[in-house]
Amino acid sequence: MQSVLRQRGRAERVKRFGPSQSLPWRFFLSFVERSFSLPLQVNLRSTVKFLDIGELSKQTGVPPSTLRYYEEIGLIRSIGRHGLRRQFDTSVLTQLALISMGKLAGFSLREIKDMFAKDGSPQVPRPELHRCADALDDQIHGLKRLRDALRHVAECPATSHMNCSKFQRLMQFSLRAAAAQNR
Repeated sequence: MQSVLRQRGRAERVKRFGPSQSLPWRFFLSFVERSFSLPLQVNLRSTVKFLDIGELSKQTGVPPSTLRYYEEIGLIRSIGRHGLRRQFDTSVLTQLALISMGKLAGFSLREIKDMFAKDGSPQVPRPELHRCADALDDQIHGLKRLRDALRHVAECPATSHMNCSKFQRLMQFSLRAAAAQNR
């Protein structure tokens, strides 16, 4: 009985694939196709997510007027409009974070703009960042000295601050620092 079924199976394979093709290999492919085929589902909607100006503003806390200004000066770029609302790629979220960081570090918008390539990818100049970090260190040092001076003035045991030698040195230092800053 089994030999009859085997012969019938071979006959069907020969009929299906032809006598010249390798039957075991073709049979295997046919088995795989029947066993593991999945229905094809096509979704014509794009999976790319765009943010309109309101969503972008809500997610970043940056007002829409500022986003429009950033677009006007070339810091960010919209990809188009949906009705009257500007649409932005999600990569603008990264750009806005970098813009915010640059503003906190004291860079002007023009300097920040120069830190982006034409395609919007960041190109941060490391030497400029080192100079900025050094300037922040100097500013921190000066602020610590100012803090110490204010504490001394608040707690000075002298009857008059003008009689305190440390206060006199602090005033001279302040004058020199102001003059150096105005140069």
